Amino acid sequence: MDGIRVAAPQRPRSSDDIFGFMSSGVSPEKPINHLIQDLAREMKNIHDQNGSIIFVMGTAMVYTGADEAFLDLIRMGYVQALFTGNGFSVMDLEKQLFGTALGMDKNTGKVRNTGYKSNIVAINEIWNAGCIREAIGKGIIKGGVLYEYVQNDVPFVIGGSLHDDGPLPDAITDVLQAQDEMRKYVQKADVCIICASMLHGIAVGNMLPSRVKTVAVDINSYVVTWLQDRGTTQVLGLVTYPALLIPILTGEIQRLSGMDTAIP
Repeated sequence: MDGIRVAAPQRPRSSDDIFGFMSSGVSPEKPINHLIQDLAREMKNIHDQNGSIIFVMGTAMVYTGADEAFLDLIRMGYVQALFTGNGFSVMDLEKQLFGTALGMDKNTGKVRNTGYKSNIVAINEIWNAGCIREAIGKGIIKGGVLYEYVQNDVPFVIGGSLHDDGPLPDAITDVLQAQDEMRKYVQKADVCIICASMLHGIAVGNMLPSRVKTVAVDINSYVVTWLQDRGTTQVLGLVTYPALLIPILTGEIQRLSGMDTAIP
């Protein structure tokens, strides 16, 4: 007779609601283009109502080049917070300093000679500057995802892991402190989009209120299923390549907004 009563929100039954798809199993055989269009409309509605959209990003979003389309989402005001790890952040900074991600040339995809040490040098550059914001203020970092976050005054939380290189001075290595910092934003979130990030995705999913519409995008269906099995039952799983989804999603939002830069 004792404990906490949990009243779960009802799931939508209308087939017109994008999040009605969450009642089915995770499968790569979903109408991805249609779902992306629905997601774009949902995001635009939330944006127009001054709602909050949170992104959780994994490292693949940088070295595949999807970060370039993501920059447009930040500039258009479609991102209210970013949760990520040390790896994503280091690659983003390395890309601005050396044009590489883990030593791989951003234009050719080939690994440069001695490129393997670029990420360590990037970490040291940020430490020498003091932190990411200081590096941007001093003109050391002149572009990239974290640059746009600072310039547009959008908060980001970098949660550390045991295997991190460095880590960066901005990485929160105390996981309890990182959780507390993330909770400041998840309580206000209307939508959370998780891209190519299993560990941070599950961690954030465990903190999200059940009312938050959640989308998990990964090429591996196991990652999306794992997220659902750990309590984030409201998640819409899209089994596709996240690096392709972000540019298409950005282009669709631009089209809905009547922008000339929309992707056909």
